[in-house]
Amino acid sequence: MSGSLKAQLSLLLLLLALSARSEEKKSGSSFLPETHLSSHLKTFFLHKDSEFEEKYFIELSLHIDFALFSIGDRFFHKWDYRQITGMGKQEGIIIFDPRDASYHANAWFEYRFDNLTVQAGLEHPCYHQIDRSEIPSLYWNKIFIGLQSPTSFQYPGDTGSAERFIDRFSWNARWGFFLRKHGQNKNTPISAKTVTNTSELTLDLSYAAYTWKKMTVRVTGQSLLGGATDGTYWSQTFGTSVEFHNCLLTGDLFVNYILDDVFWVLSRDKLLEVGIRIRK
Repeated sequence: MSGSLKAQLSLLLLLLALSARSEEKKSGSSFLPETHLSSHLKTFFLHKDSEFEEKYFIELSLHIDFALFSIGDRFFHKWDYRQITGMGKQEGIIIFDPRDASYHANAWFEYRFDNLTVQAGLEHPCYHQIDRSEIPSLYWNKIFIGLQSPTSFQYPGDTGSAERFIDRFSWNARWGFFLRKHGQNKNTPISAKTVTNTSELTLDLSYAAYTWKKMTVRVTGQSLLGGATDGTYWSQTFGTSVEFHNCLLTGDLFVNYILDDVFWVLSRDKLLEVGIRIRK
């Protein structure tokens, strides 16, 4: 068993243990009042050239989102951690080619009004290639403020019985500012020297379009617009999913189509993603 797979399995066991300790929201202060887990496995189609075909084959993601503590059912201090491993495709008997790994650690405070959630925090992602150096490692710190619908975009749950449009619709909007030293020409703990991003706006939308018993057909969209010292970049994703709910988990099959700025170093321009996902 490879070291990467062992690490992912260990992380999954940790996520399950933390999830078992999570409690329902209650008055007063609470430790670990909420824990959410998710994992996806997806593959890619419609590669526009041989480079994309070699690079994008399979992706595995593990994600934990938890509230470290809360005060009442309004104020929360939240963290999340995401680990993504990308597999390319190569010639030969063994076609799997581990190409990249990324790690995302975010922390923020949020206050939940009746009809709106307000967020403010820090995002810290790291992108690394595996056994190759075509692209230098990328990492940065970004301070963000955000607004979110009362129904979480990331974990909407079974909203099929909701009759009002607003209860079937979830969204999240964030604006972030990249921390960077003026005139930076070398790697620092704040960011890699190759990261020239200055600010970024993201918008995530989700709508439960059709429901039947415990099944939900959902349509989604994700938009990103960023600024950098050498220009702008953007990304747009359209998707749909079929979700199946029970009292413990949500499982779904999803399809996403991506449009990207081709000059963006992390571009997945015109790729079609097909995958499965489990969320709790």
